[in-house]
Amino acid sequence: MGRPSKHPDFPGATMRLDRKGDPIWRLRLKGQPEVRLPGQPGDQCFRLAFDAAIAKQKGAGIILDLPGRAQSKTFGHAQRLLEASLEWAAFDPKTRGYNAKLIERFLEMAVDPESEATWRGTPVEFLRPADLRAIITAIYAATPSTARHMLIAVKKLIRAAIEAGWIAEEDDPSLSIKLKKPIAIGCNAWPDAAMAAYEARHPIGTPARTAYELARWLGNRRGDVACLGWDQLVEIEIETDGVFEILEAFDFRQGKNRNKNGGKHVILPMTDKLSAALAPLKREPGKTILQRFDGQPYSEKAMTGQMAYWTKQADLPAGFTLRGLRRNYAHGLVKSKLDIVTIRDLMGHSDLATTQIYLQGIRKEANALEASKAINAREAARDAAKRRANLRIVG
Repeated sequence: MGRPSKHPDFPGATMRLDRKGDPIWRLRLKGQPEVRLPGQPGDQCFRLAFDAAIAKQKGAGIILDLPGRAQSKTFGHAQRLLEASLEWAAFDPKTRGYNAKLIERFLEMAVDPESEATWRGTPVEFLRPADLRAIITAIYAATPSTARHMLIAVKKLIRAAIEAGWIAEEDDPSLSIKLKKPIAIGCNAWPDAAMAAYEARHPIGTPARTAYELARWLGNRRGDVACLGWDQLVEIEIETDGVFEILEAFDFRQGKNRNKNGGKHVILPMTDKLSAALAPLKREPGKTILQRFDGQPYSEKAMTGQMAYWTKQADLPAGFTLRGLRRNYAHGLVKSKLDIVTIRDLMGHSDLATTQIYLQGIRKEANALEASKAINAREAARDAAKRRANLRIVG
């Protein structure tokens, strides 16, 4: 057997051939046990194993804290720090569960196809932007929204490592990776024909019609459609120029961002059409307005699938959603001549820019109408001018 060859880029790493003639690499440092290195120089698994071995043999702290626990300064260790943080504690159980699922998926990913090493036991400092980009790109090809949430989850682990002082802020491998929020589908306003078909299929008093009416006349998102209760329907005394009126309205906090800032507080009036739609329902204190036929509430998550089923029953194509009815509600507010600040408050938006997005369709319709009037007036003027010219020629 020949003398082991060395590699100039990996000090201490030597190669020898096994009985089959295949190269075997190992790290041998004076006074330290030999470490077998997977793959070949240039392979990601080789580089990571080499770096980890050097760090360990130099006492960089990559040691097991307790049997079975993640090694220090690894992504597994970052997971422990994150789950002990105030940020993690502030998440609602649903958000925690979803993030935990994504993080676990990332931690179990192989660092390299030719290596058994996973990101759980890999030091955070070894993750390169190219590695993270490859992970997110692979997920994005199948599910863009999951890729976006995975990037957010990994960013949380990296943030925990930065706050612990393991890596510098400027060395964050996720800084160069930007993913836009996927464009929501099924958010177009319902045309009159679609609403007529749905109403004809689902009579007042059915869960399908109740969900539709709550979204149509309150502009509620799916979570608020599912969770709105009779206890939130109140009577408010309002004085205007010495005249007292009683307003029946829903007073509640929207579900969106409820765990972040408590949710947007809104007071939405009970319209005559909504009142008529809810009239057959039993007003039970402590109960949700929308209930299944067995008297139980729907979950927020179930609403998307239920609406798809109900619209299919009405022979409507896919894409007619509660979000679309929310746009109908916004359009109705504009057509009722309400100002944009009032519309913002009724929609529960945090800023006017979001409200403007909902009003784009109305502006396009208004522009089309103005264009039609202007073109017709111009053509009518041209035709009149031609008729006058012809009269002068005949005379």
